[in-house]
Amino acid sequence: MFEESGDFPINRSELYQEGLDVLLKKWDASRNIERAQAYQKMSRQRKEDLLSNIAFATFERSDYFFKRQYVENEIRRYIRNLPDSLVNAADLEPDCQAILKSIESQHGLIVERAKGIYSFSHLTFHEFFASRKIATSFDPTVRKAALTSLVTNITEKRWREVFLLVVGMLQNTDYLLKLMKSQIDSLLAENVKFQKFLTWGCQKALSVSSSRSPLEISRIRGFYFHLSVLSIGDEAISSTEKTDILIDASLSAALGAAINLAYNLELTQAVLSIRGFKASLAKLQVNYETVDSAIQSCLSLLSDSPFQQALNQLYSQLPRQESGLNGWWQLQGQDWIAQLRQLMIRYRNIGHNWQFSEAELACLKQYYEANRLLFECIHSDCYASREVREAILQTMFLPARRNR
Repeated sequence: MFEESGDFPINRSELYQEGLDVLLKKWDASRNIERAQAYQKMSRQRKEDLLSNIAFATFERSDYFFKRQYVENEIRRYIRNLPDSLVNAADLEPDCQAILKSIESQHGLIVERAKGIYSFSHLTFHEFFASRKIATSFDPTVRKAALTSLVTNITEKRWREVFLLVVGMLQNTDYLLKLMKSQIDSLLAENVKFQKFLTWGCQKALSVSSSRSPLEISRIRGFYFHLSVLSIGDEAISSTEKTDILIDASLSAALGAAINLAYNLELTQAVLSIRGFKASLAKLQVNYETVDSAIQSCLSLLSDSPFQQALNQLYSQLPRQESGLNGWWQLQGQDWIAQLRQLMIRYRNIGHNWQFSEAELACLKQYYEANRLLFECIHSDCYASREVREAILQTMFLPARRNR
């Protein structure tokens, strides 16, 4: 597709647009398509506007497959406002049918999947045209309303690509980026427990960072948020090789593996099938190895200190004989986990048992993923003022009172 230019566009939406242009031109030429009269009269922009209307209307409703009547209604609604359009709605019917057939036969952007059931030929096209509808309105009021509506979908995974495409299409993304930031902050704003958690993350980041850079502190807040919610660190942050961060990542890995180990031990006792029993044993072995290697890694990073001595003493309690591992963990495991957690809280201010419910954890994960999306949008090929970029990046993962 890009043989003629030799280069891929950096901008996501430009990449899609260039690919679409090539597809439309070459498909028609190679297949010697005879265009329907109604479709032939429409300019390239009008055709793309029509496809954008269909894409957005169906994508918004989560309709990846839609009936012929629905598509024809969208076509009718659009072409009735074009110059030289027939006044009588009934007279438009043949044109609507011809246009749909032309769209399908000319370039295959919309295809018939089953009798009377249509879809875009690829999700990429559906997302691109839906994004185009949001971003290309000439009326500022309409565009702002569309962007305001868009950000309400920020936690829905299926809208992720649309956000990334829209920021690449807008001439200036300041308004959208600020809307996204406000929407993300509101996800946790009314929950007291969440706000305490964010306050802890803020304090922890300040205690760890050797830099006073607001951007660096913000990145570390994100690391500890991820560490606490998922028990693993963000690779982009941990790769900075800050000793404090590596220590905390190792401790969290050990605690998470120990908790999983205790759970899998209980599960193993309840498993009756041979296959299930073997699978449970395999998980136990992985957990054993993770606990051992994570504690060793942490000890290697610590200088001689009360914490290093206490952790080494706790590590020495772990059995070295493989034959006695299960029995020891069944009898001593919960107490060992409690001691590890106490050491982590006392010396590192991590490992707190926040007692989040499944619903609360799901909300926190949505918040984290939404921040990742915002981060990716800011670092994509989009135009945003330096002030807005910095203000957003420096205030991620802050409690509500600090964000004001």
